[in-house]
Amino acid sequence: MTHESLPLPCRYSIPAWSITYHPVGSIKKRFSSWRPSVAQTDHIKQLFHRQDSSNRFIGETQSELMKVDHQQIEKKLANDSWGKNYKWKNSNIDEIMKDIRECYLDRDLRDIKGIELIHWLMDKASKENDLTYVVTAYTAETDYCKVLNQQLATIHESEWGKNNWFGRRNILWIMGSHPSLDCFSFIGITYRCMRVNDDELTQYSVGTRLMNKAFLSTSKDLRTAQSWNGTVLFIYEIRHHRSALDTQKISEYAHEREVLIVPCCVFEVSNIRRTETNVEIDLCECGPFIEDENDEEFD
Repeated sequence: MTHESLPLPCRYSIPAWSITYHPVGSIKKRFSSWRPSVAQTDHIKQLFHRQDSSNRFIGETQSELMKVDHQQIEKKLANDSWGKNYKWKNSNIDEIMKDIRECYLDRDLRDIKGIELIHWLMDKASKENDLTYVVTAYTAETDYCKVLNQQLATIHESEWGKNNWFGRRNILWIMGSHPSLDCFSFIGITYRCMRVNDDELTQYSVGTRLMNKAFLSTSKDLRTAQSWNGTVLFIYEIRHHRSALDTQKISEYAHEREVLIVPCCVFEVSNIRRTETNVEIDLCECGPFIEDENDEEFD
């Protein structure tokens, strides 16, 4: 798809990078061409086949969501400056991607399943000035998104200065705020299942505020969400620009209709319903809480 043929929200001039959708199957074909001897193995072929999407779309509230009050929200957002408010000015994509590869992929993720594919996608993002590859890396069937989210959910402030944090930080900045991904911004309703026991469920009431610690994979399709068989169906109302990315057009698994909620979004419980099969909880996005005209520019 050419730049001129993109939908109107995506059709704007960006001097240093381009916007390109990667149709379903194109990444598999390109990666196979890049490493034909490797791509023919069963291991690599399986990277393009989702083994069990329920592992991706079902989570546990304790590891994904944290209850917050207003003071905690302001502190968390201020400390977690992961990039939603950053202004991109003369940014050097090569340097940003170099940090991701050297400070994160080569240190923390060198032994994960599918690291060859992740390296290939990050290299393509750098060489083609096309950051949709960074999002595609998250949707690929590897351990990349699982390990990244585990780290985001558990990382402590004392670790922010370590080298591997800068690589993660760049990923968050790109997916949370880079203007070349604005056309994927999603506003609307999405669904995600959670495993919640009775004790955990009692902690939720109308008015409770929750913040997601890591990326959340949700779906625009209710029937798909209901097939995941979680104990609680969370219904997210996304209200703000760049709080979520619609990855359907750049995912190798378009049928999942995935919407990716970025970290540190705040939601308020607006309704709780018990059905014959599960519990449904409506979550309405709050905020924005921080609007600072002096936001740091990313050079």
